[in-house]
Amino acid sequence: MKHTIITFFVLVFFATLILAFSTVRSLFFSDSIVENNINHTSSTKNGVDYADQVEIVERVDPVAKIILPVEEDELPFIEFDYLPKTLQSGVVLVGRADSDWFFGVPPQVVLESDTGKHIATGILDIAHPLVEGKNTRFSIQFSFEKPNEIPGYIVIQKIQESSGSTLTYREVIQFELGQKKASFRLTSPEEYAYIESPVYYAGEAVAWYFEGDFPVTLYDAEGVVLGRSYATAQDDWMSYEFVPFVGSLTFNPATTATGTLVFSKDNPSGLPEYDEQVAITVKFK
Repeated sequence: MKHTIITFFVLVFFATLILAFSTVRSLFFSDSIVENNINHTSSTKNGVDYADQVEIVERVDPVAKIILPVEEDELPFIEFDYLPKTLQSGVVLVGRADSDWFFGVPPQVVLESDTGKHIATGILDIAHPLVEGKNTRFSIQFSFEKPNEIPGYIVIQKIQESSGSTLTYREVIQFELGQKKASFRLTSPEEYAYIESPVYYAGEAVAWYFEGDFPVTLYDAEGVVLGRSYATAQDDWMSYEFVPFVGSLTFNPATTATGTLVFSKDNPSGLPEYDEQVAITVKFK
């Protein structure tokens, strides 16, 4: 009987210690909450209504998992000027956003199907210098193939360096997987035209510019570079429509009768799938 009483009190003592430890731990660590992810779905334009929503964010403390809603204003502002009803390959999308999206590591931009399948990675151009607040301009271009029109998302993800959390913006859109459409038109000089230094050129292009220009190179018939210059946009270079360009190129005397004038899309990504060139044959006077 004596041993039973002693055993009972020992058990009570240890149970009290465990309860006290759990209480102290919850008091000291319950406010230590880590934000893992924010997913925001915005409404599209073009007359199609989609409900704005902010998905649940999982926040975990050391004692227990706590699922808390996230206020919409926690996601930095971002908005497209215009979204076409059907997004085609090669089209440039422009918009404005809070500069917080672009400080430090730039966001990643992708196209996804409604099932989450990766379709394409976008080229993101940011106007510099960054503007404080909601007025930093940006453009995005996607290139993709295989004709098929399906619904999906434009997804922009930004990792916050200070906290390690990820902000995710999703824009619902119908996009078309198709061949690239013409994005360059040359007005002058014409093919096989006679040229002399400096040669003047003009035309229009869409999504060829970076910081308002793209490179132009003149070669002789043996591939020797005779001169280089830059075609300069005459309007908003971030537009998703054709933008006029002009320029001139001063070149060294040629030793061949003909040469090649090459216009190259400025491709800051360095990815070969986004390279484009238009070349015409010219004759030297």
